[in-house]
Amino acid sequence: MLLCQTAQELTHPSRIIETSLGNLFAENAACDVALIGSGSIRQKQIGPVVMLRDLRQTFPYDDMYRRVTVTGE
Repeated sequence: MLLCQTAQELTHPSRIIETSLGNLFAENAACDVALIGSGSIRQKQIGPVVMLRDLRQTFPYDDMYRRVTVTGE
């Protein structure tokens, strides 16, 4: 099943730097700060054609996003 197409291939060559594939997961959290364990990303690249199986192989967990509101009080 085709999910989407990206403008370019998204890569994750290293666990110790910010990567375009890591940003895909962080940006979809729809919040100001997102913490994603880089070791949980299991592929080195994805796209530009992204199939459901590709996404499941890249992040093969049943995890869910958790949203917490911090007021500063």
